[in-house]
Amino acid sequence: MKRTVVAKDECAAAEPEAKRTKTEEANDAETVLELDEHQFECVVCFDLLVDPVVGKCGHDFCKVCLDDWARKQHTHGRTTCPVCRKDIGLSRPIHYGAPQDELGVCIRLKDLVERLFPRRSKQRRNEVEQEERVRKQRHAEELGERRTAEAAHAANMQHMLRGLRRQQQQQQQQHTMFLNHRHLNSLQQQLHQDNSLLQRAATELDLFMLLAQAQQQQQRQQQQELGPGIRCSSSCAA
Repeated sequence: MKRTVVAKDECAAAEPEAKRTKTEEANDAETVLELDEHQFECVVCFDLLVDPVVGKCGHDFCKVCLDDWARKQHTHGRTTCPVCRKDIGLSRPIHYGAPQDELGVCIRLKDLVERLFPRRSKQRRNEVEQEERVRKQRHAEELGERRTAEAAHAANMQHMLRGLRRQQQQQQQQHTMFLNHRHLNSLQQQLHQDNSLLQRAATELDLFMLLAQAQQQQQRQQQQELGPGIRCSSSCAA
C-alpha cells in the first residue's frame, strides 16, 4: 500500500509571485513523495511498525518484537540487534512481570506511521495485541505446567527422601542387631570360657580332695601298723 505525501516548500511560498516563473512555481511549489509500507516495516516481523522503538545502533523495531527478541536472548549477557548484532541498549533480559530496562517508544515515528497508514496501523495494533494476549496466555500456561512439574518433582523427591530415610533406619536397625548379635556371641564365648575354667577348677578340686583322702587313709594305715609295736615296747619296759 502506497501513500502520496505532498510537502510544500515554505521558502518558495515566501517569495513574491511576480519574481517567479510558472515553471519555477511548478517545480518548487510542491514536492510529491510516494511512501510505501515497506519503508516503515519492522526488521523482526517484517510488518508495519507498532509502537516503534529505536536501539542504540539506530535500527527501529516494534516494541513487542524487541521484547520477544530480548526474551529469546536471555541466556546471553546482553541483547544485540537482530540486524547488525551490536548492543541494542538493554542492560538485562526481559521477563514477563519482571522489572525491565525498556527502550522508550518513538512518539514522532509512531504518530507518523499512524497518520500515513491509519487503517493498516489500527489493524496491526489489533493483531499485535491479540498476539501479545496469546503469548501471555501461553506463558501463563507454560508457567503453570512448570510449577506443576516442579510440584510433582518435589513430591517425588520427598517420596524418595522418605524411602531413603526408611532404608537408612532399616540399615541402622540391621547394624544394631548385628552389633547386639556379635556382643551376644562374645558373651557366650566368655561364658563358655568361664564354664571351662570352672570345670577345670572343679576337676582340680576333686583331685585335691582325692589326694587328701588318700593321704589321710595312708596316715591311718601307718598309725594302725605302728600301734602294736608301741604297745609291746611299753610292756617290756615295765
